[in-house]
Amino acid sequence: MAPTTLQALRRLLFFSVPEAAEHIGGVTERSWRKWEDGDRAVPEDVAAKIAAMVAWRKQALAEAEAAIKDARIAMRGHAEAAAPTVTWYVSAEAWARAERNRPEMWRPHCSVVAQLCARHGAEAVPSD
Repeated sequence: MAPTTLQALRRLLFFSVPEAAEHIGGVTERSWRKWEDGDRAVPEDVAAKIAAMVAWRKQALAEAEAAIKDARIAMRGHAEAAAPTVTWYVSAEAWARAERNRPEMWRPHCSVVAQLCARHGAEAVPSD
């Protein structure tokens, strides 16, 4: 994986460098920066893990968009429908408590929510 691709995917998933180093690479921030700077090759296991997270994001986004589409179809002919709502988990801990989610997937979830807000006018509602 090219260093710039690693950086682009990290940003797509909403990870900071320290978060990516911890949750994706299991390394120090310095090691992660060396991969993104091209000073060291990106390990295959790291490339595979970030690719799996991107695939998870893609699937989560597709499922949410399908639900939004179905809801809009169901509302045709009715009064103007309200904007779809999506849950914005305010922390990794809140995300992990909800339906036993893996804490490291909180940032990718945030990325999905942001995409839904931008693309579909969804309203992000904070979790309890």
